[in-house]
Amino acid sequence: SWAAALVDWMARRHRLRLDPGWVSPTPGVVSGLGLILQAACEPGDEVVVFAPAYHAFRKIILASGRHILEVQLVEVAGRYTMDLDALHGKMTPRTKVVFFCSPHNPGGTVWSVDEIRALAAFCAGHGLILVSDEIHCDLVFDGAKHTPTMSAAPEIADRLITCVAATKTFNLAGAHVGACITSNMDLKRRLDA
Repeated sequence: SWAAALVDWMARRHRLRLDPGWVSPTPGVVSGLGLILQAACEPGDEVVVFAPAYHAFRKIILASGRHILEVQLVEVAGRYTMDLDALHGKMTPRTKVVFFCSPHNPGGTVWSVDEIRALAAFCAGHGLILVSDEIHCDLVFDGAKHTPTMSAAPEIADRLITCVAATKTFNLAGAHVGACITSNMDLKRRLDA
C-alpha cells in the first residue's frame, strides 16, 4: 500500500507513471544512496558530486569506501548550471556514478528539461549510473516546475535511479522513510539485496 500511495502521488503531482514494482523502500534517501553505491559500484570507485552539495552526499560516499569526484557548479545570473565539459575533463576509469540533486540543494536551481537531458545523455555516453535525488521535488516556488528525471530522459531508464521521500514535502524527517525507484530490474535486485 505504501508503494501504491507513492506511485499515486507521483502520478497526481508530477504526471510521472511508475510501476509499484520499481519501488525499493529505504530508511531515508541518504541511506538509500549508500545502498545504491553498494549495488552500483565498488569500493575505490568515484562518485560525481556537483558542488556546492548537500553535506550528507560526501559523508555517505566516504563511509561507503568510494571517492568523491567534485565538479563545481557555475553561477550564471544567480542560478547554478552544470559544467559537463569540466566533468569530462576530470573523469577517470573509476568514475561510475553521478549524484544529481533535482531541485538542487542547497542552491535551489530547478533544472530545465534541456539541462536534465544533457546530463542524462552525458551519463549514457560515458556508461555512468545517474542517481537523481528528488527529495525536494514538491518544494518549488510559484512559477517553477519540477520535471522528474525519469520524465525528461526516459531513454536512460536502464541507468537511472530516482530517490524520493515524503519527509521534506510533509515535514516528516523523523519518520526515516524513503524510496529508490528504478525500472532496471537487475539493478533493483542488486539494490534490494
